[in-house]
Amino acid sequence: GREYGAKTIEVKIKDYRRLGRTNVKISDIGSGIPYSPSVLKAVIESGVNFIETAESYDNGKNEILIGNVIREFEREKVFIATKINTTLGLADSSDDIIRRAEESLKRLNTPYIDLYMEHQVQSIIKVSDRNFHKACDRLAKDGKIRFRGLSCHGTFWWQEQGGSLEDILMAAIADGRYDVLFFPYNFLDHEMGERVIDACKSNDIGTMIMKSNPVS
Repeated sequence: GREYGAKTIEVKIKDYRRLGRTNVKISDIGSGIPYSPSVLKAVIESGVNFIETAESYDNGKNEILIGNVIREFEREKVFIATKINTTLGLADSSDDIIRRAEESLKRLNTPYIDLYMEHQVQSIIKVSDRNFHKACDRLAKDGKIRFRGLSCHGTFWWQEQGGSLEDILMAAIADGRYDVLFFPYNFLDHEMGERVIDACKSNDIGTMIMKSNPVS
């Protein structure tokens, strides 16, 4: 468990929940950025079946770590999400995104990625990024990804401008091509989070939350 002052909170899986229209049942606790093979193995053995990473985490070494661990398990028993950053011209074409997805596949030592996500989208314009969606269409057709998603922390004014966190997420919902959204949800803007979650439910889009309050 984790200790918060005098209070000890036992962290354990309570349920497996349907991840929107993916129809996959995901543990309500997931593994994000695992830094230890032994810890990740123990986490999977405890019943956690969701593993989240990105090509940029530890310069790809995090994907390699995950790939080395999951070879010990049935591939269908784990759901792997990885992300690609297309901000500020980091991906110049759909071919470039496909190449980078294939590099992630090699590092993860897997024939397919369950959820391929556009990482840290910072503007409404990026929601409809032609290169990302064209690449995902091809990757899905070739069986290299199963679903596509988007993660958003909000707009960083020094990089790209184009709407608030809510604006970006609502644009992604309206776009219709995203199966899962990953975003902050906590007491700082609880009402915004509820509006986004309700809109996702109405459109059968899966939701993943970050920066939540662990003691609420």
